[in-house]
Amino acid sequence: MEKERKKYYFSTFDLILMAIIAAIGGVINGAFMFSFIQPFKVFFPFLGDLAGIPLTGLYVLWLVITRLLIRKTGAATLCGLIQGIIEWQFGNPFGPLAILFAGVEGFLIDVVFVFFKERFTLFCSLIGGGLAILFADAIFFYVRKMTSPYELLVGGIVAIISGIILAGLLGWIIVRALYNTGIIKERNP
Repeated sequence: MEKERKKYYFSTFDLILMAIIAAIGGVINGAFMFSFIQPFKVFFPFLGDLAGIPLTGLYVLWLVITRLLIRKTGAATLCGLIQGIIEWQFGNPFGPLAILFAGVEGFLIDVVFVFFKERFTLFCSLIGGGLAILFADAIFFYVRKMTSPYELLVGGIVAIISGIILAGLLGWIIVRALYNTGIIKERNP
């Protein structure tokens, strides 16, 4: 009698891919992203203290890519938790709270994909990226005591646009490029 193989929700390939993406995102977000954003603030002087917000969508890019490549509920959340740990270790200014931030960002991306039943993956990645970065930036606004109606409204709109373009759309383009090269084959959930 042949032993019955256990089926796990995430395959070994899924977990390895998730770990690689989380490591890349965690190191970039933790060690380099804050410094990368600073020179671009001069292009947004009309935003004042919010001048760094237009590029914050890049923080969520890795989670959108993970969710598009690993089409399973919870992939972005688990990747976010791993990424948060790595961000914390590589100098994220929020310290251990980076784990919570990245985990919730991934969770929100997963929620959007589940809500739309994975039917509209481009739309889901756009909405998920926008929603996830809006959450992170809203917490950032309160931590930095930027709570005026102008800062919350304009900052929120800019954050959503940043998440849609730099996380959702860019993530979608990167995943499509990976599929077109044949490095990773497109899979159904």
